[in-house]
Amino acid sequence: MDTVLFLESSPNGSVGATGIHMNSTNFGMFKTPLGVQVIENARKLYDSATTKQKVTSEGTFDGTINPNELVYLLASLRGKVTPVVPTHIGLFVLNLRGGTGNFQLTLPGFSNTANIAHTADQNAIEDAMIAAFGRGCASVIQEDTGVFQIRLQAEYALGGVLGVTGIAGATCQGINPTGTGMYRYTFDLGSVDMANLLTFRAFQGPFDIALASKRFSRTHVSSLGFEISVDQAVINNGAILSLPQELDQTILSSSITDISLINANPEQWNFYYGSEKSGALGPAMMCNGFSCGFSFDGLISPYRVVGCNTNSMKGVIATKPSTNFSLNVAQDSDSDAILNVVESGASMYSVLEWLGPEIAPGVPYRIVCMLPHIIEDYDPGEEQSLATYSMTGRIAVKNTLTPKIVIDCPIPAF
Repeated sequence: MDTVLFLESSPNGSVGATGIHMNSTNFGMFKTPLGVQVIENARKLYDSATTKQKVTSEGTFDGTINPNELVYLLASLRGKVTPVVPTHIGLFVLNLRGGTGNFQLTLPGFSNTANIAHTADQNAIEDAMIAAFGRGCASVIQEDTGVFQIRLQAEYALGGVLGVTGIAGATCQGINPTGTGMYRYTFDLGSVDMANLLTFRAFQGPFDIALASKRFSRTHVSSLGFEISVDQAVINNGAILSLPQELDQTILSSSITDISLINANPEQWNFYYGSEKSGALGPAMMCNGFSCGFSFDGLISPYRVVGCNTNSMKGVIATKPSTNFSLNVAQDSDSDAILNVVESGASMYSVLEWLGPEIAPGVPYRIVCMLPHIIEDYDPGEEQSLATYSMTGRIAVKNTLTPKIVIDCPIPAF
């Protein structure tokens, strides 16, 4: 079933002139309970009256993860944010031409790498970075003699500015995405910005003006989850809250924009895992992870009041969400270290990163999910004939560390 979402200028405000047609997100049929209760009459053979209750529409959604659609869903779940164009995207060109002797690479929050010979190849440079900054921190490609492309990965790419020292004239130049059409959205899910919640008028097709229903639901996203595994990368546990359906005879004459179909395929994801969060940046890459999932359920809830001139859903309020976190990993030295930390009572910190196709040359789509969490239980199991630990817990705010989702995409401010 086709769904078009018409963005409103403010929560439950006037509607904009353009609708967006979701291609990756599948919305279930919106349903408005009738809210009719039959009043029984004990003195007559048949029931003779009904009463109307105040009701709220509900619906669900799922689908593949599309960064271009995810920014709208998260803006409705948590509140709109202003995108920025960062000064760099974690991609650097290291130029050692003309230098002699040894050099070191620098990254804020970490000690410098050990000395690296100016004649080192890409593998030696990458190994030195892993030893200093953490497993999976970067990939290195040699472009020419003495010239290397270094791409920082995961949370390193969001905050780290790579530098070089020790060789006169050596440079490490970051790629600036200004003018490429890329925007960065950072959604902090530790709170809800009620004043800036994005609401939609949601219509369900077919969207032929002559055939389409003119009924719409004024909609909020209330729950959202991810599931990433070897076989799939999907949105699940998606839920919406709506006012009862209304009629609008003119809105479908507005223009409708198709959202570009960019799916975050499972082979393009990496897991990073560590105990809490140390230093300026994230933990090390998980080498033998099979799946990871998380969800935020019930960030907002409707409330209703008595009053004949009041909408069935007076409004929504921020509520304490129910959160979930799951991880399925091979039984190895990494997962044994995780269990040691969990058994000590400490919280954990995960980063999920997707690096997609290029928005512009050298400027990729990116999704980074930064997730402080607590592991509450685990079960031994088996995956692809390997022994595993299946861990479950919840997202948790730790001191000033809150769950965040960062998206690099070509969607401008809305």
